[in-house]
Amino acid sequence: MAAALLMGCDTAADNTLDTHFVVESVLLTQKSAPELWLSKAAPLSVQNTDYRGEGQIGAAVTVRILGPQLDTLIRYAEVPDEPGTYVDTSGYWVRPLHTYELAIEPANAAPTITATTVVPDTFAIVGEYFRDVVYDSTGHVELRITRGFYPGREMTHYTLQTEAWNWWTADLLVPSAMAEHDAGNGRSLRGLGFEASPILNLASSHSNDDGTYTIRYPLAYVNYFRRNDICIFAMDDNTYDFMRSLEVQQGGSSFAPGEIPNPIPHIDGAHGLFGSGSRRCISLNVLEPE
Repeated sequence: MAAALLMGCDTAADNTLDTHFVVESVLLTQKSAPELWLSKAAPLSVQNTDYRGEGQIGAAVTVRILGPQLDTLIRYAEVPDEPGTYVDTSGYWVRPLHTYELAIEPANAAPTITATTVVPDTFAIVGEYFRDVVYDSTGHVELRITRGFYPGREMTHYTLQTEAWNWWTADLLVPSAMAEHDAGNGRSLRGLGFEASPILNLASSHSNDDGTYTIRYPLAYVNYFRRNDICIFAMDDNTYDFMRSLEVQQGGSSFAPGEIPNPIPHIDGAHGLFGSGSRRCISLNVLEPE
C-alpha cells in the first residue's frame, strides 16, 4: 500500500514534519499479526527520495484485543538489525469484527502513540481458485463474492489488487506495462509487480439472486504474463480514509497546489496508517494472445 504521501503537503512553509513519527501496520483477517514499522518522517530535504526517516528503536509496542470474544494484550519485539521494525512473536491470528487498540511508547519519552481499528468481516470468492485467461487489456475476469459485514456501514469499501509471481522478469511484461517500464527509465519491475485499483464499493457490482455479488476485475490491472494473484481487499474505516485521501494527494481532486489537505491518519501522536482489512485471492494464469 502506497504511503509516500505521509508527509502531506499543506503548505510550503510547513516543515515541522521531520519531528513527527510515522507508523505503518495493516492487520489482515485470519492472518498472523503483521510487522509494524516505526520511524520519524524524513526531512523535507530528502523527501524526494524516500518518505521514511530513520527507524526508531527502543519503543514499547503493544496491541490490545478488546473483543468481543476476548480481551488480551500482544507485545511486540524489535527485529535485530532492522531498526524500526517490530513483530508479534506469539503467533496470534487476527480475528474478524474484533477491535484492536495500538499503543506505542517511544524511547525518547514522547507522548504515547495510539490508534484503534475494527477488523472487517470475512468474505469468500465463490468458484474456481485457479483460472487460465488470454490477456486482453480491455477484458475482465468475473469474480463472484459473498458479502462481508462492517459495523455501521451499509456497503463494503474495497480495492482490487494484483501481485505478479515473476515480477523481476521484464520479458513477461504485458505491452502496456512494458511501455511504463520503458527499459528501466519508468516504473520499476517491483513497482509493476503490484497494482491496485481506486476505491470501489459493492454498489458498483452486480447483485445476484443468491445474495452474492459479481465483480468485474479488469485485466488492465495485470502487468505480467503467467501467474498472478488477483485479490479483493475489503478495508476498515482507517484504511478507507487513508486511501481516499491518498487519491486526493495524487491529483484526484480540484484542490490547488498548497491547498491539498494532509492524509487522514486516525492515529494520535503520529502520521501513517494503523488499519485492517479482509483479503481473498485467486490465481490467474495470464496467457499471451496467439
